Amino acid sequence: MQSEDANRKARIAKIKHYKKLKRLQQCRRKTRLNIVAAKMLTYASVPALSMIPLVDGGSAEARSYGADETVISLDNSVDNLRLKSVALNNFDISTAVNNIVANDGEDFLQHLNRQFADISRHTKGAERKAYTNSLFGNINYCNAAVIKALKAAEVDYMEDFLNNLQNPARCKSFIDYVKQTHPDCIKYVDNISRASLKRGDVLVLENIRRHSSGAITSSGRHTVTFDGEELISFNSESRYKPGMESAHIINMDKIRQKELKNKLQNMDKINAVFYLITLENKSQLAQSKTKALSPQLLAQNISHSR
Repeated sequence: MQSEDANRKARIAKIKHYKKLKRLQQCRRKTRLNIVAAKMLTYASVPALSMIPLVDGGSAEARSYGADETVISLDNSVDNLRLKSVALNNFDISTAVNNIVANDGEDFLQHLNRQFADISRHTKGAERKAYTNSLFGNINYCNAAVIKALKAAEVDYMEDFLNNLQNPARCKSFIDYVKQTHPDCIKYVDNISRASLKRGDVLVLENIRRHSSGAITSSGRHTVTFDGEELISFNSESRYKPGMESAHIINMDKIRQKELKNKLQNMDKINAVFYLITLENKSQLAQSKTKALSPQLLAQNISHSR
């Protein structure tokens, strides 16, 4: 009986692993096609480049043939309208949204870790208090520190959500605000564990117990962030493993996804695709200190990499 149960569990685990691999492969294929479609759309949008063939032969199309091979082909009869049509048909908006949300979640954690390191460099006591007062004011700043990192990391599709939060220093305000704006992105858990958390989740601990984190709170609540392994805690500058505490868990990736999709609803497809291309090249924009990614700028970078 035990052997049958073990075999059944092994089969289920194998099936889950196979499905996960297939999802990853599909996501990678769609991501490659999106990159190709973005290049095609850029060439079609810049008259000076539209005469340059990306590869020779065939009609305008973008296809993924193998694990690492994506091909664009077009012939001399392809005009800009046809090229744009092919590009738009090959661009998968859902895949782009998922990739952007994942990248922006990682960007948030990087800002949070830099902020953590910056505060931790100041010795505890009067020096650290003076420094944190200069950043947040004379307050318990666990929630304010998280909001500050979110604002530093996020692009304009999150601006309305972040800027309309009142009293960002209050943990309870953040809970109430998410419940009001995105009630499906917050849940209450009695005993948190790694299994109940996702990397980048923001947690507001409730009725916190005194432990080695040394968290300071006057309300019994304390805002922390899960980095995939540990909880990052401000107003105490500590890291510790999650467990055996109750918390409201805020799924920031889901909020990003909903806010980005809401932004796209007001755009036609070609503007939506160019907007997503801009967001996917955010690191490129940061390096060039540019606020927006024009077709010309993207084309210039594509040309240099050909």
